[in-house]
Amino acid sequence: MTETALPLRASQLTKRFGDFTAVDGLDLVLAAGTVTGFLGPNGAGKSTTLRMAVGLISPTSGEVTLYGQPAALPSARKQLGYLPADPAFVARLSGVENLDMLAALHGQHGAVDRDEVASVLGLTRSEMIRPVRSLSSGMKQKLGLVAALQHRPDLIILDEPANRLDPLVHRSFCELLRSQAADGRTILLSSHVLGEVEDVCDRIALIKAGRLIR
Repeated sequence: MTETALPLRASQLTKRFGDFTAVDGLDLVLAAGTVTGFLGPNGAGKSTTLRMAVGLISPTSGEVTLYGQPAALPSARKQLGYLPADPAFVARLSGVENLDMLAALHGQHGAVDRDEVASVLGLTRSEMIRPVRSLSSGMKQKLGLVAALQHRPDLIILDEPANRLDPLVHRSFCELLRSQAADGRTILLSSHVLGEVEDVCDRIALIKAGRLIR
């Protein structure tokens, strides 16, 4: 596989906050069409790594590329779907209005999979037209997943996607991830739910104290 074809490559990725090293010389490669679980204890550097991977923060040294382009470039993130650990929306707007704003960034295909993903997650139209400030934490998590997947991205990065999902919805979500991977999409997910990892992941990357240990 050529460098430009790789959905994600992290090379000696390092992030320091003052004297604290959150991520330390991490190397990671994702092959197209694979699902990789990103595991480690709290404070291991998982979320920091993912935020660098989607261009939200800059590495202290090293680099991360998406399809051969630096992650900081908007063009590199065109086919990226991302769920942060705590998804945030414009609280006074409805879920649909928030999703429409995000979909507009991806042009005419920005909401191509919205209805399908919302249906799988059990997020109803009546819930989606309510102001986000009135939604429960579980509904906001579902809305975040719809936002990450509605534009049919080729690369999907999810930070603790099982947070606040009830068991039945979580089962449907795992089936959705397997379907996404079967369609050739590449997925990287941080998780503490071992059953989720066993169900959907092809590979596991273990991180501890900012270092990839296996």
